[in-house]
Amino acid sequence: MDTLITLIRWSIATYCLYFLLNNYISYFYGISLNDYYQWFMLPSKQAEIEKLPLIFSMILFLLSVVFLNLLLSSIQLKAFGNFETYIYLGNSSLYDAHYIKDGDSKVIVSQTATITYNSSFKNIGLTQNFVSNSSVTDGLGKPQSAISMGNLFASLVITFFFFIPMLGPVHALLSPMLAETYTAKGLNVFKYQWNDSFNALLALKGFSLAKWALSWVAILVLMIYCTFRFPLQQFGKRAMNLPSYIAANQLIEAVPVSIKPIYIERARKPGETQYFKRIETSRRNVTFRFDKDFAQSVYVTAIVDTENNNLIEDKITSHINSHGKMQLKITDDLGIQLVKY
Repeated sequence: MDTLITLIRWSIATYCLYFLLNNYISYFYGISLNDYYQWFMLPSKQAEIEKLPLIFSMILFLLSVVFLNLLLSSIQLKAFGNFETYIYLGNSSLYDAHYIKDGDSKVIVSQTATITYNSSFKNIGLTQNFVSNSSVTDGLGKPQSAISMGNLFASLVITFFFFIPMLGPVHALLSPMLAETYTAKGLNVFKYQWNDSFNALLALKGFSLAKWALSWVAILVLMIYCTFRFPLQQFGKRAMNLPSYIAANQLIEAVPVSIKPIYIERARKPGETQYFKRIETSRRNVTFRFDKDFAQSVYVTAIVDTENNNLIEDKITSHINSHGKMQLKITDDLGIQLVKY
């Protein structure tokens, strides 16, 4: 059943964008995709087809379909999904987020959450809402905030972010057929470069290439705005109180469970072949497990700089292997920092 629903959803996404593209070229060029297909299949026309625009238009169309399908999937979840509330216990690693249901002692480790390292006790014990379909037997599903109206709109924006640039390669594909059609009408708009002829065709409907490009820039700005305005993951109210010793400037002990390098991306320097180079810094994400006065283990991550202490990484690794505790200090924002060793 789920496979059938998925197939139907992909079909709807493909048809919607096909319908939109067909009406676009019908409005501006006076032909349909079916007209172009019949022209395209003529053996005498194969040599006139430009392969690069064909590849680019297909890739951009498929990307548009993918994001529209994600939008439809989110709408389906919003309408028919099962909503559950979980309590956040922190991340034991980059993507392994730990949760429990209120009143349930079973810990669920999920990689579907969009939270990465947890850097503060402030987040521990807060609720998060998730939605899933009937086929989800393990994990949490999708964060409810990810299917908010704002994020649904953001998915639609991303769809058009790929759809609008596709119209340029589509024009290049249509050019040979349109040249015949418009020349027959006495409109020789194909004697220029493709962008000039594109402008000439758009001008027939009161548009221009500049306006077409500006619409894509507007979509780009809107997409960036949506990314920051509508987070995929949001915390709710507190469902689990923190122990009294979790307070600023307190010294505590905990067991480190992982240490991972922090990388940065650097732009290419003269003589290098890579456009961006991933560089390992001296800083490390060190995740600690806390058990004292917690019903279940919770996890908080500290950033440790090893630049001035080459032995600290070996000491942390040794404590990870031996499950030994290390001394920490709680910061003003309820984060943690390693006491010097």
